[in-house]
Amino acid sequence: MTDNDKASQVDALDRQAQLAREEGRYEDALRHLLAAFALAMAENQEKHVSVWHTILEWRFLVELYPPARVALVQARDAQACRVLAGDVVYGLPYSEYTPQPSRFQLVERMNDILEDSRATYALFVELDARMPERARRESFVALPAVVEAGDFALGQRYLPDPLGFIDEVNRSAREWPLSPFVPASMRSFANLSNYAKDLRLRAAIVRGLGREAEADALLEAGLAGLATDELRDWVRQDLASPGAILRLSSAQHMAYEDARAHRTPGK
Repeated sequence: MTDNDKASQVDALDRQAQLAREEGRYEDALRHLLAAFALAMAENQEKHVSVWHTILEWRFLVELYPPARVALVQARDAQACRVLAGDVVYGLPYSEYTPQPSRFQLVERMNDILEDSRATYALFVELDARMPERARRESFVALPAVVEAGDFALGQRYLPDPLGFIDEVNRSAREWPLSPFVPASMRSFANLSNYAKDLRLRAAIVRGLGREAEADALLEAGLAGLATDELRDWVRQDLASPGAILRLSSAQHMAYEDARAHRTPGK
């Protein structure tokens, strides 16, 4: 089977899983998902085969069918063992401009479905001890779990630097304005979301270390350095409700696409 065939087969299995779930055939849905996951994670690929739609469909099934959760835990544990064995990537990059997919990030996504951030934290602690350079590369994904676990001493070793990114956030917002919304706006929203996340995490870590005044000053500087009130409003929303920027921008994107789909030709 070629990798084009693998990708097509994974897509077909994902569709079969979705249909089976919608029809209440949960055992069949899980069987299709497990087959899709095995294909997407197979060794010796020649082209990129995505696993992310499979993981998304698994999320939906976990909410309906307890054996799907058991299977996800088993798959998560197997992938975590491979991370600790040094097998930190899988498959092939999406393009020549993207890195090889991270197995740690796959495990983190599974833990998010399982609402088990403690497992992400525990894996990162092991990664930090065994492969510190790899841990540094994964810290952006791991830090929310580290903060939630209250391990601010570990978090301090991987402190993000949001203020060092602020010029890029302002530049992208000028180049791809947030409003009126167009698809290119998503690039600015992504930058802004990452910025807000870094700001929130650094402030939480510093505060957790007992440096309250420094955390307050960081948040003040982080907002003041943004070029417009619009950017500041978005970041304030995300600080109050983590993930708000991506949720709201995704809703805008969906509304834009829906309006375009129903637009009268020629208008």
